[in-house]
Amino acid sequence: MKLFTLHTGVSIAFWVHVGLASSIDSSALCPSTSFQIQYCGRTLEHGEAAFLDGVGNELGPALKANNTARGVSSIWEVRESPGKGLGVFATTLITAGSRVMVEPPLFAIKPPEFIPGKGYEIEAMIADVDKAVAALSSEEQDEFRSCHEHRLPNEAASEHRRNMFIFRSNAYTLTDGKIAMFPKIAKINHSCRPNAANVWSSVSRLRIIWAARDILPGEEVSVTYAPLLQTREDRQKRLAQYGFRCSCEACHDHAHTDPRRKQMARLLSELEDRLARKTSAFANKKLLLKATALVEMLEEEHMMDYLPNAYRMAAELSFRLDNITAAEDWARQELRLHENADELSSASQDAVAFLLKTTSAR
Repeated sequence: MKLFTLHTGVSIAFWVHVGLASSIDSSALCPSTSFQIQYCGRTLEHGEAAFLDGVGNELGPALKANNTARGVSSIWEVRESPGKGLGVFATTLITAGSRVMVEPPLFAIKPPEFIPGKGYEIEAMIADVDKAVAALSSEEQDEFRSCHEHRLPNEAASEHRRNMFIFRSNAYTLTDGKIAMFPKIAKINHSCRPNAANVWSSVSRLRIIWAARDILPGEEVSVTYAPLLQTREDRQKRLAQYGFRCSCEACHDHAHTDPRRKQMARLLSELEDRLARKTSAFANKKLLLKATALVEMLEEEHMMDYLPNAYRMAAELSFRLDNITAAEDWARQELRLHENADELSSASQDAVAFLLKTTSAR
């Protein structure tokens, strides 16, 4: 139940034109700077060896045993979620770092030209979406149409444009600019304190959901549809485009969580800005304290969309201070999180390169 979202990086919202269908615009979930090395808009590397699953989809070696989306999963099930429609629930203990779901695109389309200030015109996409759905098998069409369909108040309850409404409510933007449908992952609901991370790997051509913490049997799996380092009010404004209001623990406890999330956002912004420039040893010591504080808060909240970046910043600052042991430790923690998603990704490879830089400095 999402709009077009660049893998954990960019949400794409829609704006209504009077009497016409929507258009779709984009805004950033996390900053895009030289230190935003996690999954925000990165184009991952191609060309590594791949394997095929049982339906002909390319899988990286580490993912070939984890393709749960195409078959019956033994660790999750789809069922009704109170007040949310369908949801994905753990059927057994899913330990932190484990892959929950791995899914190739059901189909992908190339969007029309992006119009600054307006976005993608939905009218120009309807024919392509209808054509893609028509090319699916009857089973795949049923799967596609089982997904959430959010319509605006002025959008009639009819079959006309239904495929587009479903696509608009669930699709993701890929790193190559195409917009793709993942009908099983689309069943995963939102939380402002999610227990799973959501990553697209253009190496393996798969969307990967992995557990940010232990997920207990019977617990609902959740990801985020909105920027997490915002206040409840700002998050609710973003989520309104999906037709619901979030009532998660973080939203209920907003008097406590809002100040912390604003503090994390300030620390992240300051650290990214300062680390993009040369810094003195005196400044690095102060910045490392801030990076450590950011890491501690992100770890407490299990915010895996931001934590690898925080680990890298702590590693870089330690390296600049010639504390190679600490830099290596931070770098290993960053690499561990990237490898939870995909060992072949450019994020993982970049983390390996940085780790090698620290070890060679000994």
